[in-house]
Amino acid sequence: MLLPACFSRPISSLRSLHWRWRGFATRRDRNNNRLSSRLLDVFLRTWDLGFTSFGGPPVHFRILHERFVQGKGGKEKWVDEQTYQELFAICQGLPGPASTKMLFCLTLLHAGFIPALLAFLLWSMPGAIGMYSLAIGVQKIGDTLPSMVYALLSGLNSSTVGIIALAAVQLAEKAIYDKLTRILVIFGACAGLCYNALWYFPLLLVIGGAVTVLWNGWMSQRIRKMELAWKRRHSSQPATDTELSTIQSIPMEEGQTVALDNTTSSQNNLIRPRNVAPRTGSLPQTSADSPNNNIEPHHQETHTVPLLTGILLTIFVF
Repeated sequence: MLLPACFSRPISSLRSLHWRWRGFATRRDRNNNRLSSRLLDVFLRTWDLGFTSFGGPPVHFRILHERFVQGKGGKEKWVDEQTYQELFAICQGLPGPASTKMLFCLTLLHAGFIPALLAFLLWSMPGAIGMYSLAIGVQKIGDTLPSMVYALLSGLNSSTVGIIALAAVQLAEKAIYDKLTRILVIFGACAGLCYNALWYFPLLLVIGGAVTVLWNGWMSQRIRKMELAWKRRHSSQPATDTELSTIQSIPMEEGQTVALDNTTSSQNNLIRPRNVAPRTGSLPQTSADSPNNNIEPHHQETHTVPLLTGILLTIFVF
């Protein structure tokens, strides 16, 4: 179908602009896969961390979360929140500096192994050079520190405690989310105050993980079934064996509740799940009903290391 000249020219211009943009996007994606582009990206995002990240691992985790998960400053997000929480648990459970392992893992997922080595050097070399210089200077200091040096170190320690407390509170808002995690935090803190050894804290981490797996995998379901059976036993109409078996077989999912129809006949005495989610065709959803509609899923290309390569690297390190 032929269009008038007043319409054909704008349409052809838009079409050519669309093809030009697709070619530009293809070239950009191809350039992002190059090693030089990934090295440059990692350098621009991590070059200052070795000079400005004071306060120890708790503060480092907060800085890494703001920069690579929240995308502070409008920059690209490297990983999502769930991936960061899983890496946080793994890095805390393994021996070695946790924040260094976290930065290496984040860079490894985003850009690959060689850029991760670059990030490790940018992160570690400034501190290593500074500690070497301070070690040479400390050799020339007597048994008593000068008053100015003592005052400087005291002020640094006091300010660092405040920064660590702030980082702990902000991390607790995301890592502590139910009663079980609160109980584990309280008992872990009390156990850490009562005894201190090199093997003790890794043992507490393993115990906390085992308790969480046991609770989420088996114990919580058994306790929930016992509560349902106890409530039905003490209600006005005791439940039959068919109702209890139906209660045990129905998973409790978000957006669904179990409704008991006590007014039906004795021939149909089963429990049926009722979906209480609003229908899109009958009732319009507002912004309050669907808060996550505007949240777009974060799709990020990751660079992973094969299993055999990881095993060989582990054997080489140890």
